[in-house]
Amino acid sequence: MHRLIDSHVHLFDLKTGDYHWLRPENPPHWGDKSFINRSFSQQDISVTDPVTLSGIVHIEAGYDNRRPWREIDYLEQAVSLPLRTVAGADITSTSFSDTLDKLAAFKSVCGIRHILDDQAVSVLGHSLTANNMQYLADSDWHFEAQFSASDSRATQALLRLLNTTGARCIINHAGIIPGETVNTLKWRENLQLLAQSPNVAIKASGWEMMGATRQWRVAQVAEIVDTLITLFGVPRVMLASNFPLCLFTCNYGTYWQQMTGCLPLAHLKALLYENSVNWYRFNQ
Repeated sequence: MHRLIDSHVHLFDLKTGDYHWLRPENPPHWGDKSFINRSFSQQDISVTDPVTLSGIVHIEAGYDNRRPWREIDYLEQAVSLPLRTVAGADITSTSFSDTLDKLAAFKSVCGIRHILDDQAVSVLGHSLTANNMQYLADSDWHFEAQFSASDSRATQALLRLLNTTGARCIINHAGIIPGETVNTLKWRENLQLLAQSPNVAIKASGWEMMGATRQWRVAQVAEIVDTLITLFGVPRVMLASNFPLCLFTCNYGTYWQQMTGCLPLAHLKALLYENSVNWYRFNQ
């Protein structure tokens, strides 16, 4: 039996949350976005042998971008599994420290995410970001980084911030693997630079975001995870689902059957459970 802490999950409550990004008129303009434009609760997450779900890490999902503590309040009432949460927060904001102070009232919060994507360089280079990242580090919380690691300027900007502040960082979705060969080489080179910092870990997930068709092969996943382990070492790599976006390609139970079936048995305990306990501080 494999214990699992799914380290990248999104739950939606469309009755009480905003979720502007799920509305058809708003980006991202995916042709299949309507498939996930509904509420998802803990009851929608179920696995089968040989996997048992022992906890989740909820990553902010746009419940209320102006008052991110509302999402945490909803989650702590709705989730009965062991829970850690990463809240949304604008790291360029003058009210960043006030937001963190409000979030500190909730026991599950362990970090924040400001989605970087194409704005990574401008966000990371903003005049207020360094001070806010320092406040985050001083609060002993981590920064959840969602951006393309094939972007060298963004990688260097993130590294400068982490080296200056000592902040811990967890990279989302394997650094968003690009399709072009030249960018794949940059992706690996930049991840190698990030891996030199012991404060950086990475999550292997988001396979459905790799291409326009959302199709991925198990052999692809095994190769990517092997690369991440080579660069970061086993203790700094975590497997995750990106639920409910993983449903674009298969159901949740099938997803984890495929993950556990394609990776070395010797690494599964760390990749599925132990590393998430450590990096998301489930024992605190």
